[in-house]
Amino acid sequence: MLWKSSKSVAFGRYDKYVIIWYCPSDAKVDDKDEALKNIGEKCTADGGANKCYNDIQVAAHNKYRESHAADALTLNEELANHIQTLLNADEASEMAPPTAPLAAPCDTIGFSKIVYDDDDEKREGTAKFSDDLYEYKKDYDFGKDMPKLGLATLKPSAYFTRMVWRGSTQVGFGFKGRTFVAGYCVQGPTVATTAEEYDTNVQPECVKDGYNVCFNNLQVDKHNEYRVMHENYSKIKVNVDAARELHKQMSAEGFTETKREGDWEACNELKFEEGDEAKVLALVTSTTPTDDWYAGHDQYDFETNQPKDTGDKEKSEKFTQVVWKDTESVGFAISGKTVIAWYCPKGNTGDANKFKVNVG
Repeated sequence: MLWKSSKSVAFGRYDKYVIIWYCPSDAKVDDKDEALKNIGEKCTADGGANKCYNDIQVAAHNKYRESHAADALTLNEELANHIQTLLNADEASEMAPPTAPLAAPCDTIGFSKIVYDDDDEKREGTAKFSDDLYEYKKDYDFGKDMPKLGLATLKPSAYFTRMVWRGSTQVGFGFKGRTFVAGYCVQGPTVATTAEEYDTNVQPECVKDGYNVCFNNLQVDKHNEYRVMHENYSKIKVNVDAARELHKQMSAEGFTETKREGDWEACNELKFEEGDEAKVLALVTSTTPTDDWYAGHDQYDFETNQPKDTGDKEKSEKFTQVVWKDTESVGFAISGKTVIAWYCPKGNTGDANKFKVNVG
């Protein structure tokens, strides 16, 4: 009945028998891989959450989260099963966490629930619920870093802010009839959430055309603040292609290091790692990487146009790359605590006279 490769069916009756023919009839019930490919895994078990539905919503959420510089959520099956249990028992009017708390970070949970006015079975197999939650972006004020109705008012903007909350890492979903629920952990915004916390956790839609536009503009503007302080300076601009390539590499599963191949070999790379876990979430709105690299200016000898004899050469070279006059463009990408920049064409080349011209 469920065989995916079968395209048509015919029914017949003979005496007390009903005969059914499926075409083509290539079912190999003893081949496990073939069976999984054609039948698929069972989506629900013992009244628990629908895993297929959860996978759809997690993927949709993560697509939205990427555009707001938020890391991907993972499915917490315990949380999803808890939500489904409440729905099955018609106890979802007021969503409550489990009596026995789930393991951190799901010891605090934020719930979003929509009760639709009509029955539409298509919602069960699509990302419609996630799309509808995201629509509440219109109720959030990015200029003031708070809900349009004020800090003490969660709804309706919380439907959106919970989706893209950068501090959240896990999620679970459930549905019954017209009622659809999402649970997030950590819980996201509360009535006590400050504008500073919103600013850190709810980013504008910055990842466009394959790179983080806001982050690149922020770093380039800070670079130019420093560059104009030096003789014969030139302003640097965003290298969109470099930013896209970096974003692509650093967003890949299992990323460990970048690969500069082809034209990118003519560019120089700087890397920054935030060592304070408490500052990682705020890194995407911070000029800390640029500030840290420029701080190497105290390791550079402007008289000899080279690193100080007792200085840190690596820090000095980070500084000189930031202000290097002949470098025309730079692209940035950020992933968690790591920021990487590619400068094109590369600096820190040539003799002392070349350094004098380019560093000032």
